[in-house]
Amino acid sequence: KLEINARHPLILRLAAVHASQPSLAAAVAQQLLDNALVAAGLMDDPRGMLANMTHIMAEALKPHAPDAGAGPHAEAEAAQAVDQAVEVGQAAGAGGDAQAQGVG
Repeated sequence: KLEINARHPLILRLAAVHASQPSLAAAVAQQLLDNALVAAGLMDDPRGMLANMTHIMAEALKPHAPDAGAGPHAEAEAAQAVDQAVEVGQAAGAGGDAQAQGVG
């Protein structure tokens, strides 16, 4: 039995964004379901949710980097940004990973 907290901020934002960005809303809803299945140990192969997660991340980053991919040095800048993000993630250690899981 799946229970949804209708007052959770993610659910409220999901309802609000549905009209303006139905594709993103559908991806987030699917990700919430996938997260619940993984947490319950019911998903046989979680790799199937990676494309959906990538879509959500791309949509989330659009407002912060509207010109991404433009210019002659875009690929090198992107690689440098990824390297920096990995370093930050490694510095955060397992504690950061635990906080990033789930929807409370």
